[in-house]
Amino acid sequence: MASTGGHPPPAVGHPPLFNMVSFLERVRKSFKPALLIVLFFTLLALVIVLLIPKNYVSRATILPPYRVGGRTDIMAQVSGFLGGAGGDFLLPAMASPSDLYGALLKSPAVMDPVIKQFNLQQRYNSQFITGARAAFKKKMDVAITREGMVKVSYQERSPELAANIVNALVNQLDKLNRELRIWSARNYRIFVENRLEEVKQELEDSRLALVDFQDIHDFNFPEGQLELSLIHI
Repeated sequence: MASTGGHPPPAVGHPPLFNMVSFLERVRKSFKPALLIVLFFTLLALVIVLLIPKNYVSRATILPPYRVGGRTDIMAQVSGFLGGAGGDFLLPAMASPSDLYGALLKSPAVMDPVIKQFNLQQRYNSQFITGARAAFKKKMDVAITREGMVKVSYQERSPELAANIVNALVNQLDKLNRELRIWSARNYRIFVENRLEEVKQELEDSRLALVDFQDIHDFNFPEGQLELSLIHI
């Protein structure tokens, strides 16, 4: 048989089926562990969702109070009314009536009756009322909008309890506001009565001084002129 010179012609090859088969084999072997990992994390996420208790948030919006007087008068009334219930009650110099409502919602005068009404001290495992207040504040949020509206919300595991606490906060704020107005009116009436008594006493002292002057100097005023002198005094 005759042989040809040079290099032999390249053999006609076939597609690398072996490499594809090997790749598919590796995918098949790694698919099961990957599937197990996905199932594990899926079940873990499901367990976490089921174990973590759901929290419900209830919200209420309060219209801003109408300013009937200066800020100094309002703050003086609040400070006097809450002086024995909530300690120092301070607000920034430029605080608005809405800021005042927001601060009142966070004050013991509003929180304590709500805590006692729903027995939250026992629910939050607090030995003292101060601990219940701290837990209460963490669950409560008070915000002032640009329009001056007061938004209060409360977070609880029970939607009914969250709604009832928010309603109780609004009712307690309204009750405190009415008590503040009554307290302010009573104090104003007492001030007017005391001032009236002081003026009466001053007039009486002036009359007695004028009578003493007449007796010492033996000088008698006509009846009309005496009354006019007392009026001017």
